[in-house]
Amino acid sequence: MFVAEEAMPGERTATPEDALDTAGRLMVGPLLTAMARQAPAVIVTDRDLMTPESSQLFGISSYSRQIAVVSTFRLREPGGDLTRRLQNVMAHERGHLAGLLHCRTENCLMHPARTPQDIDARAEAPCGQCPKRGTGLLRSQAWRMAVALLFLAVLVGGVQGVMRLLVTPFDAPFT
Repeated sequence: MFVAEEAMPGERTATPEDALDTAGRLMVGPLLTAMARQAPAVIVTDRDLMTPESSQLFGISSYSRQIAVVSTFRLREPGGDLTRRLQNVMAHERGHLAGLLHCRTENCLMHPARTPQDIDARAEAPCGQCPKRGTGLLRSQAWRMAVALLFLAVLVGGVQGVMRLLVTPFDAPFT
């Protein structure tokens, strides 16, 4: 079962049948598709999460769909406060929904967590130095296109051919 964060306390929604794999894990893709009409939302489940890329997740978000899914399944390891861990993962996923990317600062909220102990060590708020979606030279669509075209030009015409295109020869009006 899962519950949307905005739902009334205790209100639960049945898990879509096509969102479960044979082991009973919640496949994120089909769930996000089923919940797209409820965006923005943070969905909380007690089922284990999986994607084709990863079978061990605390949470995952879709910036474009404005939906995040958080699981308590892996947060229940002894030695930590389940409520704090859940709040931390939810805040981390909300950060992604707001456009924040993973941060390199060790104890930052946006630093990726691989274990529940990593979550225990994270702050409750972003550090302020976290990279943001759409920033950075190579994240720009225009720059990526320019680099791709330059690469293609070098492949087709070689360096000499590209230089002929880029450098206009000096044509003096006098001799």
